[in-house]
Amino acid sequence: MIKKRTFVALLSVFYLHSFAQAPYIATGTNQGLGQYGYINKNAVTFISLDRNTYSNVNSLAARWYVNGSDVLYNVSGGPGWAGCNNWQCSGCNSLNLPTANFNPADFGANWIAGNDAYVSVYAYYCGGAFSNSSGTTGFNERKFTIVDLNTTTPSPSLGTSIPGGGCNSKVVGTFILDVGSAAGLSLTRFVTQNSGTATEATLGNAAFKLYYETATGLEVFDGNESNSQLFGDFGGDATNNNIFGSTSLSISLSGKTRFYLVACDNPILTQTVDMSIINDGISLAPNNNTSYGMLRINSTSLGGSLILPVGIISFNTSATGKKINLNWTIADGSKTNYFEIERSLNGINFESIGRVNMTGTVTGYSFDDIQPISGVTYYRLKIVESNGSVLYSAIANVKINNNLSVSIMPNPASSFIVVNGSKKDDMVIIMSISGSVKIQRQISIDNEKINVQGLQQGNYYVRVVRKENVMIERFTVLR
Repeated sequence: MIKKRTFVALLSVFYLHSFAQAPYIATGTNQGLGQYGYINKNAVTFISLDRNTYSNVNSLAARWYVNGSDVLYNVSGGPGWAGCNNWQCSGCNSLNLPTANFNPADFGANWIAGNDAYVSVYAYYCGGAFSNSSGTTGFNERKFTIVDLNTTTPSPSLGTSIPGGGCNSKVVGTFILDVGSAAGLSLTRFVTQNSGTATEATLGNAAFKLYYETATGLEVFDGNESNSQLFGDFGGDATNNNIFGSTSLSISLSGKTRFYLVACDNPILTQTVDMSIINDGISLAPNNNTSYGMLRINSTSLGGSLILPVGIISFNTSATGKKINLNWTIADGSKTNYFEIERSLNGINFESIGRVNMTGTVTGYSFDDIQPISGVTYYRLKIVESNGSVLYSAIANVKINNNLSVSIMPNPASSFIVVNGSKKDDMVIIMSISGSVKIQRQISIDNEKINVQGLQQGNYYVRVVRKENVMIERFTVLR
C-alpha cells in the first residue's frame, strides 16, 4: 500500500513533468560525449546532462548499458550523476551540468571493440521522488559504438621508405583501427597535424597519403596497399597550420585494419615531420543516432620526429628490354661525393650493384642494371657526402618479366607448397622477409612439392633460378 505522502509526491512529479520536455544528453562542443557517435576504447570522458524544460530537478544521472548488460548506474552519487548542490532545489538553475569523468575501468569485460554502449538520462527530484520514462531505459537513450585505436605496435618501423601508388613514400606513422564484430562501418574522415620543422608551404598540398590493409599480425607494408590522398588545405589555410586530411574517405572497416601514414616525394633538406592524429580527428559511418559519426579521441602521436628524404627531387625506375634503367634528379649536390646504387629482393636487405660519381653542378643522373632479377625488385640510392656522412633516398621498385613464370600454391600454406611452373633442375630458394635463406634445393621433378612445416608462421619469398632467369614470389605460412 502506498502511503499518502509518497503518493502525493509522485502525483506532483507526474503533474509537473507530464507536459515538459524530457532531460537529454547535451551535444554542444566541449560538452562531453554528446557530440560523438563512437567512443575510443581507452577514452576518459564525461557527459553533460540537460534538464530541458523539467523543473524541480535535484540531479540527473547517466545510465550505461553495453549490449544489453547493465554496466554502470549510480543511484547514490558517483560519476553518473550531474548536480549542483541539489540543482534547482536550492537556487542553482543551470540548464545543463557535467558528470564526473567516466573511465574505461568503470565498464567491465563487455567494454570491447564492436560492442554498443547505450546511455540514457534518469531524474531525481527535489523532495526525494525518482522518475524515468520507461522503467529500465531512461530518457532520450543514445547509442555509442566502441572502437579501439592502437598505436603501440608500429609495423614497419617508422622511416621505412617504400614506393607505391605513385608516391615514393616514407612511413611517418602507423596505427590500427579495431571495430571488433561491428559490421558495415567505414572510415570517412581522417585529419593529422605535423609539429615538425617542415612547414606546410614546403611540404605541399599533397604531401601525405593514407595506406591501409587488413591487419593480421603478418602484414608488411610494400606500397601496393590501397591508399587515399590527404590534403593540406584545412580551415582554408594551405600553408600555415600544418594540418592535412580528408573528409571524403570511404574506407571499409572489418575487424582490425592497419593504416600507414606516408610522406610523398618531398625534396626536404634536414627538416622533420612529427605526425599526430588531431583531437577528434576521426569520423566513421554510418552515423549513430542518425547524426553522430565522430570518434571520441584525444590528440594521438603516431611515432615521433623523422627526417624526410634528403635532396632527391625524383627517383624513377623503368624496364627497357632486358635491363632496368634508374633515373634521378637532385636538389643540391654541392656536398655530395658519389651515389651508390643498391638493390633488394624484399625492400629491406640491400646490396650494392654500382656507383655513380657526382659531377660538378649536374643535377640529373642515371644507371642501368644490366642483370636484373625477374619479378619485383627494389632500388635505392646511398648518397655519400664529402664529409663521409651517408644519406638514403626513398625506395623505388620495378617489375620485369622473362620466360620464367611461376606461382605458389597453396598460399597461405601450412605444411607444403608447390611452385607451379618450376622445372626439373631449377634451384628453389625460400627466404625470410629479412633475406635469410631457410630452404635451398635443386628440384628433381617439375612442380615438385616442398615441405615448409619447419618454417615459423610468417611471410617468405621463393626465389626460382633457371639458367640466366630469376623469378621472385611471396607466400605466407599460417597455422
